[in-house]
Amino acid sequence: MNKLFGIILCVFALFSCENRLSQGNSEKLVEIQDSIKNNQPIVDKYIGVKYDKENKDYYIQKPCDGHIPTIKLTKSTVIDDWGMDEPTIFQIKKYINIDQNNKMLLLSYKWDSDELTDSIIITKVKNGISKWKRYRKYNNNFQGIITAYYVLKNQKSNIKTIKNDCPEEKKLEFEK
Repeated sequence: MNKLFGIILCVFALFSCENRLSQGNSEKLVEIQDSIKNNQPIVDKYIGVKYDKENKDYYIQKPCDGHIPTIKLTKSTVIDDWGMDEPTIFQIKKYINIDQNNKMLLLSYKWDSDELTDSIIITKVKNGISKWKRYRKYNNNFQGIITAYYVLKNQKSNIKTIKNDCPEEKKLEFEK
């Protein structure tokens, strides 16, 4: 419980620091860039997995359209691809190693005069699977928490895959 409280406290502290970063504090930006350079493990590709509560097991669901949600981490960006639209490319503002099993990312995505910020706590679960808990803000207004599970691409063979076939008589919306 204390660990959870500490993680939540870190999220709120990062959100409060966000305003100081956007005011052009160049020393802080250099510190963030250095922290990203020094934390090499963030160059990975993750594949979305589902959790089966009944069987207490994880699986990759391959939908009939063939698209599985993915996240690619580079040294400076998080590319979030849910398959519905173009992938969203977040800039990494800060990367923190909380402890051996928990990491935190502070992300920003800007367009026109709007900004979407995510604070993500990544917790190792098992066999390369991580729980990603996202705290979303849109133009500094809290939008909610999203929890999803991902597996490292190089460890996806350890996870069972369930393929959902499209119905044979599936009709297009405009067909009569």
